[in-house]
Amino acid sequence: MKRHLLIHLVLALAVSVAFFFVAKSYNNRGFVHRKLGNLDQAIADYDVAIGLNPNNAKAYNNRGVAYRKKGDLDRAIADYNEAIRLDPEDAKAYHNRGYAYWKKGDLVRAMADYNTAIRLAPQFSEAFRDRGLAYVTEGKLERAIAEFDKAIRLDPTSAEAYYDRSVAYRQKGDLQKADADLATSKQLPYKP
Repeated sequence: MKRHLLIHLVLALAVSVAFFFVAKSYNNRGFVHRKLGNLDQAIADYDVAIGLNPNNAKAYNNRGVAYRKKGDLDRAIADYNEAIRLDPEDAKAYHNRGYAYWKKGDLVRAMADYNTAIRLAPQFSEAFRDRGLAYVTEGKLERAIAEFDKAIRLDPTSAEAYYDRSVAYRQKGDLQKADADLATSKQLPYKP
C-alpha cells in the first residue's frame, strides 16, 4: 500500500514538473512571437502557458504586453493586475500597467505604478523614462527632463530616453539641447 502511494506521488510530481516546463516553453515561444510581431500567435501561446500553470505571473505580464501592442488596453491591464496579484514584487508588471494607464490618459494611476516599479527596482531605467513621459504629458518639463536624465544615467545606450528628452527640451524651447539629444538618439540602436 505504501509503495503504491509512493508511486502515485512520484507520478503526480513528474506530471506537475512536466506541466511547469511545458508552460514555460509556451511562455518563451509566445515571447518570440511577440518580438516578431505575431501578436495573435503570442497570445495563443500565453493562453496555453496560463492554462497549464495559472500561477504563472510572467505569462500574464507577457500576454498583457501583447494585448497592449494590439491596442487592447483593458485586457492588458486585466492581465497586469493578475500578474501583480500573483507576484506583487514584479516591477515590470507595475511598469507595464503604468504604461497602459498612461496610454489611456490615466496619469494618476500611471504615476502610482511607475513609482512602485522604481521603488521595487531602483535601477529600472525604462520606468524612469516612462515616468518622464507622464511628466511631459502633464507639462512638467523640468521634472520630465530630470527623469530622462536618470534613465540615461542608468542606460546610456537608450535611444528612446535621448529621443524623449529631446522632445522635452524642444517643448521647453531649448533647441540646442533638443537637437543634440536627437542626434545622439539616431546613433544608438532602437530597442523595440
